[in-house]
Amino acid sequence: MPSRPPVHRPAGWRPPEQREQACKADADRQRGSARARGYDRAWERLSRAVRQAEPLYRLCAHPRGRLSH
Repeated sequence: MPSRPPVHRPAGWRPPEQREQACKADADRQRGSARARGYDRAWERLSRAVRQAEPLYRLCAHPRGRLSH
């Protein structure tokens, strides 16, 4: 004996986690590379100089490395 009736969903339905993942992947494909967005060699040099001069992030005192915020 079945414990509950079947769940009917429209064609192409995906759980919210899969929809969010697909949206993020589409956005990443559309935004272009770092170079295309303007992060050139001069920006890399400036970024490196700031990280060397200020080893802790100003707002949260987190050690700098690859920043995620």
